[in-house]
Amino acid sequence: MPDLVICLATLAAQAAHLVFQDTDVPVLFGAVSDPVGAGIANSLGSPTGTNVTGLALSIFREVKIDFVLSLLGPEQPDPVMIGAIHTSYPSDRGDLQALRDKAGPGGKLSFHSREIPYLDMPAGNDHMLAQVGPLVLELEEQVDFWWMLTSPLSELNEFMGIVSRNSNKPVLLGNNMDHVRSGALISVTGDYVAWGREMAEMAHQLLQGADPGAIPVKPFSEYTVGVNLTTALSLGIVIPPEILRLAQGNVYR
Repeated sequence: MPDLVICLATLAAQAAHLVFQDTDVPVLFGAVSDPVGAGIANSLGSPTGTNVTGLALSIFREVKIDFVLSLLGPEQPDPVMIGAIHTSYPSDRGDLQALRDKAGPGGKLSFHSREIPYLDMPAGNDHMLAQVGPLVLELEEQVDFWWMLTSPLSELNEFMGIVSRNSNKPVLLGNNMDHVRSGALISVTGDYVAWGREMAEMAHQLLQGADPGAIPVKPFSEYTVGVNLTTALSLGIVIPPEILRLAQGNVYR
């Protein structure tokens, strides 16, 4: 039996959880955006009481929502209609549901979505991407902005381009800095260097005999902000100084 199992991404973490759930082998997961929805943790910020612990890929959704609302200001429609194209991959569904829960009924943001059946990547990439354009057109008249969910599909370079080519509505929140460079207004993502350090520290603790069930499952402790000033200008949005300070070298035109 291994001394430690490290698994990255939702499906890998679910598989490791299933295989080692009746053992004493510590399982450390990373790059899982919704470990609660995936069934491998009870809640963020709490220990599992099992042989599993890890770091969630996505920061708390209310942080993203707060960033976006602070930029939009009171002149926007109430609620702001947000479009999202996603797959049936667990993290996609989990991210969307968490955002809807945090936005709440009668909230400032209302999410409208279309789902694509998930196919194993990379073999299924082309087939899934081919469905994005028609679904964007289907939602185009119902939304004010687009939102890139935490999703394997949205990580593909082609995804943002397909959404932008098929819509006249701007991308409000990107999933990574490439999205911001390509025109998304803002992105709030985990700091992957800090994430790597945290994963290494947790792995070291577990190999030294720490109980994984006593180590809280938590999101990234550090995040990176990026903004696109050209998109902000086109929307009549003034980026607050505090967000520009957070963005530091990730300000694009």
